[in-house]
Amino acid sequence: MKRYLGSLLLLIALSACTSSIKGLPVQHPEEALPSDDPQHRIHLQVCYLGAGGFLLRCRDSALLTAPFFSNPSLKRLALWRISPNHPQIDRRMALLRDSLDPVGAILVGHAHYDHLMDLPYISTAYTPAAAIFGSKTMAHILAPALPPKRLIPLNSQIGQWQSAGDDRIRFMALKSDHAPHFMGVKVFGGKYDRDLEKLPTRASGWREGQTFAYLIDFLGEDKKTVEFRIHYQDAVSSFPPPYPAHLSGPEARRVDIALLCVPGFDQVDDYPEPLLHQLTPRTVVLAHWENLFAPFPEDSRNLRTVPATNVKRFLERLEAALPADADYWMPAPGAWLSLPPNPSPESASPLRN
Repeated sequence: MKRYLGSLLLLIALSACTSSIKGLPVQHPEEALPSDDPQHRIHLQVCYLGAGGFLLRCRDSALLTAPFFSNPSLKRLALWRISPNHPQIDRRMALLRDSLDPVGAILVGHAHYDHLMDLPYISTAYTPAAAIFGSKTMAHILAPALPPKRLIPLNSQIGQWQSAGDDRIRFMALKSDHAPHFMGVKVFGGKYDRDLEKLPTRASGWREGQTFAYLIDFLGEDKKTVEFRIHYQDAVSSFPPPYPAHLSGPEARRVDIALLCVPGFDQVDDYPEPLLHQLTPRTVVLAHWENLFAPFPEDSRNLRTVPATNVKRFLERLEAALPADADYWMPAPGAWLSLPPNPSPESASPLRN
């Protein structure tokens, strides 16, 4: 406990030591492709929401990973209660309103506050038809706020394809873990074995639970052919998630986009190199890189990086490990990215086990 408190207090002291994004290859907000654009029907569109949140959309199918916008300060996290900032959530979600109707699933990698705290409000006000998938701990935490039928734990279904409420999207949970936050210390760990009576009001109440990574497939018109495959992680892991042996042949196809977390990369021995070697992605999209302990600035050019994280060093390692034909994006929250289909998916290198 003393080590945890010492690390948290040191992080508070370092919270002002965030870095400017000057010199970083940040993509600033752009509009989604309009529905009358021919590319709208064939491209995968990705909107980065901030922290671990993404909206993934192709044609009339869409999926969310857990959005988070409230961004309480480090001092408040350590010393006071925290709660969703509804005006801030509404301001950011309003930008997505036209894209949310098809969302049938929200994927949660782990249950810390910065992935889960805004979900009860968002899922009620903006995605009332979406099921929420994650760990048993996630379901126990959200039980006071959402009906049980909307909370789907995946601990016993690792490595199995799941429907995302749309027969053009499927996903698979992969067992992963969460790197330490700072100085080898991981905060807010642990799990819950029963439903809570009320939502947590302190950051420590949002316990991690089992951490998952996900494979996400957008399927073609035959509802079998994989048009786009996405790998999603909302936490740096100490090892690449083991891919199921039954993914062979065409099902072991190359990943089109790897959505990867940045902070914590220097707290484990080898990240992201082994993961990139395994996935051989066409594109990497970086997440959780911006300062989540302050509200989003009105101008994304005024963003700063997350405290105590050397983003430039991460980019150096990423660039050195990328496949020769791959690229990467570092989007600001609100930026839309558009990826065309792989012109030769049958000849693309497969996942490497």
